[in-house]
Amino acid sequence: MIKNLVATLLCLLTGAGSTSNSVGPAREATYDCVVKQIYTLEHDGELRLSNYSAQAKGDHFVVSRTTGQIVGSWLTTAKATSAEALREGDDHDWSFQVLARFDVGPNHNAQVIEIRGWAEGPRKPFVAAAFGGAGIITGFCEDRS
Repeated sequence: MIKNLVATLLCLLTGAGSTSNSVGPAREATYDCVVKQIYTLEHDGELRLSNYSAQAKGDHFVVSRTTGQIVGSWLTTAKATSAEALREGDDHDWSFQVLARFDVGPNHNAQVIEIRGWAEGPRKPFVAAAFGGAGIITGFCEDRS
């Protein structure tokens, strides 16, 4: 049910359900992702497993490969000022990357995600950094193009 809700929200955000296409709505190119771990940066400069890691493990989110929009609970661009796919990635060695900005008054935060679409097998590893947010998030994605 959560997967269906996330997919529906992504369609609403990206207009994938638009009826402007006379043949029918095109399917949005997406990555369907699962959180494995969340890390936090400690005062000594070390990364340690976050207290939220167990709670977030297994959480699903969807990334639009076209717009860079991310729909999920632990990783999202719902309140972002902007989100863009910086790099499409390829099957050889270039990863797909998204940068999102969150500008709230005088505060500015960024969130980045890199998905290694070139990795072997159906599960593609990702790493995301939500500066001022959840921390460093890792897991895997599957291409739903």
